Amino acid sequence: MNNFTPPPLTRPERREKINNLSKWGALSAKKKKKFKQALNAIRNRQKPIKKPEEYEFVQPPVIVVDDKTYAEGLSWVESLAGEPIAQGKHEAYFTDSVWHSKTREGDFPE
Repeated sequence: MNNFTPPPLTRPERREKINNLSKWGALSAKKKKKFKQALNAIRNRQKPIKKPEEYEFVQPPVIVVDDKTYAEGLSWVESLAGEPIAQGKHEAYFTDSVWHSKTREGDFPE
């Protein structure tokens, strides 16, 4: 089955098609004017979208840290990790209870 996509309509063609398909063409000039005014009122009430250059960024507080304080803090954090794991192959053993947790309920029938 072939998909057929019609060529895009130009602005005047679109306007003409809308006038022919809708009741817009049958409205009087006074009703069209009133409708356009109501439509513009709705558009004006909506919050305008900001452009990227108008975004308001919150400036983070400036934290003054000297190199000595940073190095001490980093070494303290690394000391919390304990001894480094030796390089090579390792095996991990888990109890069967980890495979039957609440999140895996129904995956493994008892």
